[in-house]
Amino acid sequence: MDCNAGPQVNDAIYGSSFALNTTKSNKVSVPAEYLSWKDFWNMNSFTRFARLLYCILRRGKFRHSGYDFPNIRKQVLGDLVQFCPPQPEKKSKRHLFKKWLLINPYSRQIFVQGSFIKNALKSKGGHLMVPGLKLGYIRNPRAASTSLSYTLLISLFPELKKYGPDPEKINFLTDLHVSQDLKPTEKQAIFFTVTRNPFSRIVSVYREFFEKQQDHFLYEDYLFGIFRKDDSFKEFVSILQVIPDPLKDQHLMPQHAFLNFYREKNIDMTVLKLEAPAALSDFLAGHGLTMEAINKSEMAYDYREYYDFETAQIVCDLYATDLLLFGYERAFQELMDWIHCCPDKKVKV
Repeated sequence: MDCNAGPQVNDAIYGSSFALNTTKSNKVSVPAEYLSWKDFWNMNSFTRFARLLYCILRRGKFRHSGYDFPNIRKQVLGDLVQFCPPQPEKKSKRHLFKKWLLINPYSRQIFVQGSFIKNALKSKGGHLMVPGLKLGYIRNPRAASTSLSYTLLISLFPELKKYGPDPEKINFLTDLHVSQDLKPTEKQAIFFTVTRNPFSRIVSVYREFFEKQQDHFLYEDYLFGIFRKDDSFKEFVSILQVIPDPLKDQHLMPQHAFLNFYREKNIDMTVLKLEAPAALSDFLAGHGLTMEAINKSEMAYDYREYYDFETAQIVCDLYATDLLLFGYERAFQELMDWIHCCPDKKVKV
């Protein structure tokens, strides 16, 4: 086995070892055999909750950092306000009570975590729609989502291109335009998403939010702060395995979970792979779109260097459905072979 060769990728849109209802146009009606969030939550729920609670008590904190994400997003988008949808002002007594709760860092932490859990357990979508093209992109973070979002946003707002492709602004603006529900007029639209090798994707998350120097650590307050900025990749993966899927944030969530809402609504979806760029380019070109590469890593890296046998097995178990459903079945064995072949190159664990 050549240790310098890049990981092999199955260029087929779907793998053959998992039964899918596919057509030549690559549309898929996602099968009901894989677990929904409710099913997953009910399986060994007490054990999972106990492990998560233990992790929170051991590593978490009950004082909120004070980071005000909505206000930060508003400031960042200050020069793009004309592209932001109007936000209704909240002046109810309930809003005033919420404002009072957020003053104290301890009550704020409880309120924020409760709101996150309540929202996480809701069945909801997450797509960016271009009505003129009747095209909807189901957002999947760390799988070229910034580039794809920008491609659709400039189709919606051509003037946006004058401001340049700033990744932070693009992602914040996308947050505001993503729809969590389906309008009657959208049900006949073409929906698509892009997936990524789960082993590569989770390393991308770690590099972006743990290794990269940033003013604010994204996961500082997530689930009472069970992650720490200086966690090694092994520590990160070990903690990740105690978090139930419904409580994983959008960067950590299994990719098939983004499709659950649309499967329940009987929506056909075109699923493309980041590792098959020609198919993705052809699909976009068919709708008059060209994707620009944004938010690419400044330095080339090999995601396999982050793994040892233990972490590879954990990530395989966590994202087994993604590996099977989206045609990445060979990725695990190829990674294990590489680890066995190239022990001296595992420098990141």
